[in-house]
Amino acid sequence: MRKRLLLIITILWVVAFVRMILFEEKDNNINIATAFSNERFVYTESVLSVNASLGNEYFTEEEKGKYIKKLAKGIGLDNEYSIENKRQENESTVEISKAAKNAYTSIRIVTNETQKDDSIILVKNYLYIDIKISNSLESAVMYKERVKKVLEDMNIVGDISLNLIGNVKGELNDTEKNNISDEIMKNLEADYITGNTNKGIYTIYAYSEGIKDYIMLGDKKTNINIAITYDEKNNLTKIYMAMPIITQDF
Repeated sequence: MRKRLLLIITILWVVAFVRMILFEEKDNNINIATAFSNERFVYTESVLSVNASLGNEYFTEEEKGKYIKKLAKGIGLDNEYSIENKRQENESTVEISKAAKNAYTSIRIVTNETQKDDSIILVKNYLYIDIKISNSLESAVMYKERVKKVLEDMNIVGDISLNLIGNVKGELNDTEKNNISDEIMKNLEADYITGNTNKGIYTIYAYSEGIKDYIMLGDKKTNINIAITYDEKNNLTKIYMAMPIITQDF
């Protein structure tokens, strides 16, 4: 009975998350807080990731600092953050970071340098944003929309991925894992594309026409990625879900 309750709660959690992102329902009739209150659902983390190319123009460290501060202001960070310049042999990084009670934000510009000859250095600039939020789906969705707007306003074209990571006490068997992924795909009207469900590795790729964004996996579209792993040391099952693809290590 407890196992069945766990599966129901997990499915409600994931489907509520997806509906919040896709359909932006203000009055979602699935009570997320209630789902999270179960004693076996111990922790959730939402991770918003952005990666984008900023071209091959040369920027001074001062220019990169101003650029990254403008991004931070647009996202909503106050001035109480740290800014750090790092340099390795062929790479330089300017990073703003801030740690709060239930969140961590990192915005960084990484410049890769290639020596073409004695007088010419080729550069490539990349933007990376990572926002990690504990126990708040609502905040994750809010930041996704805020970051998307900032990128549009600054004419930055990049990939945005919102990952959800949940921890559940105990280990799920293969049938329970399959039930979770099947129910998610059913609720999202998604078709199975490919996956790996061998022992120790469980990951599913699926495609739903109701989701605007997608990536190509070979010659197939995919926009839903589910992974389930087990942390033996802490006796926790970790459930990952992202659109279009998981960008966190698992």
